[in-house]
Parts: sequence; structure tokens; C-alpha cells
Amino acid sequence: MTKTNFKAVKALFTSEIDHKILDVVREAFNIISKEAELDKAIPMEIYDFSNFKVKVNKRSTLDQMFEDCIIEKPKKVDLGKLVGIFLNLLMNSHGNDYFDSYYLIATQKYDLKTDNSNFVIGGAWDNIGAVISLLRITGENLPKNNIPKKISFDDFEKEMIITETLHEFGHVFGCAKEGRKYTINKLGSHDDPEFINDCVMLQGMTVPDDWIRMTKKRLKSEHAFCELCREELKDHFST
Repeated sequence: MTKTNFKAVKALFTSEIDHKILDVVREAFNIISKEAELDKAIPMEIYDFSNFKVKVNKRSTLDQMFEDCIIEKPKKVDLGKLVGIFLNLLMNSHGNDYFDSYYLIATQKYDLKTDNSNFVIGGAWDNIGAVISLLRITGENLPKNNIPKKISFDDFEKEMIITETLHEFGHVFGCAKEGRKYTINKLGSHDDPEFINDCVMLQGMTVPDDWIRMTKKRLKSEHAFCELCREELKDHFST
């Protein structure tokens, strides 16, 4: 079978996430599909945990996996440990070639912690998938006085989720690779300063304020990604 980077996305949600979020996340992949000029939209479907052939501590739901990786209260999860456990489970259940067929997105409301930061709102792995936290970009953590007046709070909340999904899967799909000439906030490579104000691949250091600004700019712009990132998306899916 010929390997291709055009693959379906398997979506996973912890129990506190309304599955209506599925349509919001799907819209992010529709946007990526357009930005990459794909002939059809990247498909997405909910992962069925009954497919797990092995379990974590005799438990197998995503909630339980997150609980096993909590390192601080309230609910701060070790992202590296979680991903290591989860990827091993998937490969043990489906085989080492599972990621030749699917990307993964796990959406939840736990805080995520890495060795280099007190918290992150997401993590991405090249050509594999991403974990996204909604905790700091939705609900009571999203200041109502800082959103556009022409959009409802609920709708802007959805747009914040789309921006974060675009950003993390931009990394998954090869955007803002190492080696670019310009960097943003000393976190990862980006692009020419002419484009940096109109791209979801900016690094949002202040949460949620930077992500609110990024979302506002995205909604006003013709494109979610800058020209260089769009070229990188096209390169990724040309394989």
C-alpha cells in the first residue's frame, strides 16, 4: 500500500467534553483543507475505545488515562507521560503502522504540563497528532469583555477552539518548521515579519489574551495561515 499524508483524523474526547465540539474541530480541518488546496476535506471520526486490546491499569477510557498522568492538583497532566502511554497503547492495539492510516486529536479540559513550562494549552507531534486543552481558552477563563461585540460568546468560544486546533495541527502538518529565518517570542520558527500578524502559527505566550487576538485577526483575514505556512501545508499533503 502506498503511504500518503492525506489520512483521516481520529477524534478522542474526555467525558466532560460535549460531542458537539466534534463539529467545531471538524471545521478546523475544513479550513486546513482549503488552505492546503486539497481536492476534498480531511475526514474526521470519533475513535471507538472498544478497539483497545490492552488497558491502562485495567482501565481503558481517555478520562482514566488522563487521571493516571496527573502530577499536580487540580488536574495538571504530564503531557509527555500521557502521550507515551497513549501511543504505546494504540500501537499495541492496532500495530505499528496505525499512524500510516490516521492522525489523532485528543480534546479535553485538563491543564497540560511539560518539562519546560508550567502549563501549555496543546501539544503536537509531527505527522501523528495533537492533544488540546480547552481549560484556559473557553468558559469562565475567556473574558467576555475582550471578545468582538458582533459575535456571541458561545460562537467566539468555538472560534477559539478552531484557532487552537489550526495551530496544533499546523505543527502536525509541517508548518513553522525549524530553520526558518524569523522566530516568534523565541518559541519555534515562523516567517517573514510581513506575514506574522496574520497567521495562526504565532506562539501565543499570554493565555488567553494572545489567542483572543489571534482569533480576531483570523476572522478578519482571508487566510488562517500565512503564505509560507500555506506552502508548507501543500508540501505536506503532496506526499
